[in-house]
Amino acid sequence: MIYVDDTNVKIDDQWLHGLFKSIDITTEALIEEQDVEGSSRKPKQAVGYDDSKINLIIILEDSPTETKKQKLEIIQNLFRRSGQDKPIVHKLIHPVAALRGISNVVLKSMKTKEVNTNEAIEVTLELWSYEPVTITAGSYTSGSAAPAASNTTSDVINKRGVLTNNGQKRLASGFTNNARVFPM
Repeated sequence: MIYVDDTNVKIDDQWLHGLFKSIDITTEALIEEQDVEGSSRKPKQAVGYDDSKINLIIILEDSPTETKKQKLEIIQNLFRRSGQDKPIVHKLIHPVAALRGISNVVLKSMKTKEVNTNEAIEVTLELWSYEPVTITAGSYTSGSAAPAASNTTSDVINKRGVLTNNGQKRLASGFTNNARVFPM
């Protein structure tokens, strides 16, 4: 197999320079088992899709314009800059990822491996697709019905429509997969 020192992978405005080895994109359906009284069989219910996971492997070698360590520093700064407290959302540009509907990602993990000959550094990036959730709060006046669920700082709604409140999960009322709206 011949690798060319040029990738067609771009994160934000930065091309990832190196020998592009592979990109692996995995998306799984979310299936829940239902308990039915009097039945030993557990029917399954499709409830959505999990976040896509992208594994990207690039081999860094010295080139006439950049050393492998300079290339690694660029990738490290995309993963975590000095002083950065939490991961940020990046824009992934790759033809296969675009066909799979993936554009916003969070860099979940970064692994580097230096080969025995010390001529190359292999970088493995694990990226997770990121879909922001929009929560729209409504209002009510005194005398009208109270909201179905409180909107305290401990209430969190994830992209599958599950509202968690102090560790207890329940389906958020009014949640639609397209609009991701939680009425108050």
